[in-house]
Amino acid sequence: MLVLALSAAFFPPFSWAQPGSSILKGAPGKDAAAPTQAPSDPGAARVRIEQEIARLRDQLERVPSGAEPAPPGIGPAEVENARKDRALLVVVYEAQLNSLARVVEQRKAREAAEKAEREWPGFTQKQPYAILLLDNLREEADTHRAAAELLKSSRDLAGIEMDRLRRKAKQAAEAVRRASAAVESTAAGTDARAAATWRLEAARGQAQAAGEALVASDLAARAFDEKLSVAQAQLRLTERKLAALSGPVAISTADVEEAHRRLETFRLQRDRELQSLLEVSARAHKERDTAAKALEALRTAGTVADNSPARDQALLLAEARLRAAEVRVQSIGAQVQILTLLLSHYHNMLVESWTWRHTALAGTDPDARQEARRQLLETVKNLTLWSSRSTAQANEVRSALQEQDQRVQAVSGSEVERHEQNARAALRDHEVALERERDEIARRLARLDHWQRDFTDVLSTRSIPEIGADLLVRVKDVAVRVWNYELLTIEDKTEVDGKTVTTSRGITVGKSIGAALLILLGYRLLAFVSGRAERVLVSRFEVGEEEGKTFRRWANALGLVALLALTLNIARIPLTVFAFAGGALAIGIGFGTQTLIKNLISGMIVLVERNVRVGDIIEVEGITGRVTSVNVRSSTVRGFDGVESMIPNSVLLEQKVTNWTLTNADLQRVVKVGVAYGTPVREVARILAECAERHPAVLDHPAAQVVFEDFGDNALMFGLYFWLNLAPGVSATQVMSDLRFLIEERLREAGISIPFTQRDVHLATARPLKVEVVPAGSTPA
Repeated sequence: MLVLALSAAFFPPFSWAQPGSSILKGAPGKDAAAPTQAPSDPGAARVRIEQEIARLRDQLERVPSGAEPAPPGIGPAEVENARKDRALLVVVYEAQLNSLARVVEQRKAREAAEKAEREWPGFTQKQPYAILLLDNLREEADTHRAAAELLKSSRDLAGIEMDRLRRKAKQAAEAVRRASAAVESTAAGTDARAAATWRLEAARGQAQAAGEALVASDLAARAFDEKLSVAQAQLRLTERKLAALSGPVAISTADVEEAHRRLETFRLQRDRELQSLLEVSARAHKERDTAAKALEALRTAGTVADNSPARDQALLLAEARLRAAEVRVQSIGAQVQILTLLLSHYHNMLVESWTWRHTALAGTDPDARQEARRQLLETVKNLTLWSSRSTAQANEVRSALQEQDQRVQAVSGSEVERHEQNARAALRDHEVALERERDEIARRLARLDHWQRDFTDVLSTRSIPEIGADLLVRVKDVAVRVWNYELLTIEDKTEVDGKTVTTSRGITVGKSIGAALLILLGYRLLAFVSGRAERVLVSRFEVGEEEGKTFRRWANALGLVALLALTLNIARIPLTVFAFAGGALAIGIGFGTQTLIKNLISGMIVLVERNVRVGDIIEVEGITGRVTSVNVRSSTVRGFDGVESMIPNSVLLEQKVTNWTLTNADLQRVVKVGVAYGTPVREVARILAECAERHPAVLDHPAAQVVFEDFGDNALMFGLYFWLNLAPGVSATQVMSDLRFLIEERLREAGISIPFTQRDVHLATARPLKVEVVPAGSTPA
């Protein structure tokens, strides 16, 4: 059979018996290795296949469709199917010829690639090698690697197709056996026997077509294997060359200039493409305008009766023409935009990337190297975003193409189809331009990925001082990014020529830290100045120590407020930055600080009015003592018992306050004493006045005064009224105690007694008192 002859001619290692059976045993699967030898006689096989194709075509031409004679019982459908099987066999033979030619061609290419791999002598130029050579080899390796991956996928698909064809060949062989059994079971010489014989031949034709299709598929798979072997041999050779470049690879200014020249050549080529596309765009716009005018003229023309079929068809054609022109204009506009971006932004990015690469690899300044690497990383980020945008646009164009295909199918065979096909061609041109753009960006990203690995390799060869310098630059870069990190953004509104201008200001970490340090240093300086001023006031101007402390505290508080305002102005932090505490938080803060602000303002009023000063003796809310300080929030009052009380400043304004030393520190006190009846009162008055004169704390002016106050129940009552100056260190209680000691002593010396308090004792006499006499030392009963 023909399948056996073809198989024996193409693949000597395998043995074919009949279509379907031996093929299932001998044909290689999708995991089979590539053939190791060429066909024994491909020329003879090609001749036989061409002869068979000629015979089948001659048969198909001599017997037109529907004219082939058939025995009774065979319907037209069966006859037509048999004719289609012969036509399909012609197509399968042609596929075998093409696959056989590819196998032979790829086998020669594989042998040449393997020979080149074996005989490569190495690089003739001396080290260090040019960086452009390294880039070319890397791109070549990426190309061979991508081709190998694609061929592996195609080979896998070919294996799946061979499995399907094996099943189909098996089914065809079973159909031949069933048809042969039907012939044997039918009586000879009858119409049924003739029909069964015809069906047997038709089944054999189907089996032959299935077997030949399997052979063609096997040949295609072998062509893929040979092509994959070529790509793998080329990849091995390229990787071998890359391994030979493992030594030092230098990048020089000449390399950068050469790269710039290549990029300029690339730019000029793209510029010519852009100019040509602009000319096409002008013609497309002209065609659109012409189509629009034709449609408008047709709509307004009155030569054709309204709603007639001819007018409707003409309008339909004009609308389709205009729509196709619009799609073409939009497609060309998108292509112009792509080329413009490639010529401007993309070209400049490539030129700058080579400068940054040279700086990163050969630069001596650590800061410049670090900046170059950062710029290249930013380039990778931008290209990735660009690729994503291009992919999204390509998806949109594919969706538009699918819709356009549906329109083409809907108008297939009509005059409108030509315009719809033009619109589809325009969309396809747009898709091709986007694919080209994505491929260009993908190649550039792959090159940048290699560059990043080069930077890592160069770092591994640097000396320890260079590594330290690079590390210091990285730490500095991180610190700068942290320093400039924006915590929040504030919108600031200003009036310019009567117009409100809104500007945004960022509050960065650096501004915050700088403001905090400025406040800290400023407050330290303020505290130093206020401390010096306090000491000057106390030493030179005889200001009290407590008053000096009060001055220092208030100077620090007011200075801190001014320092905060000045710091915010210098750091350019607007006051509106604190407006974020709006709403409920602002209300809470307002209520929380209400008392604090109230006491702060009250303290300022107290200091200004000077009704309560440091050193004054006051009485407020049952507390009596000397004011020792007037602070920002409260004032301190030290009682005569030494206990200090914190009085809120607002209390000094809102409550009743008694200031004993408001105008002067003189205070009148009284010591009262009683003497027995019959004592000479003038002598008593003299003694009391003498005691007052003897005490140094009692003022001479006004002089002490002795008052005979009352005839008491038990004694004659006298009062010694005297004046004291309540200067710091003077205690009225102690003075009064001293006077009492002196008065007691002088009265005792003068023989004047101070009587006891007299009381009348009344006894209950309702019953007599019991009187009992007991011996001494005994216990009463």
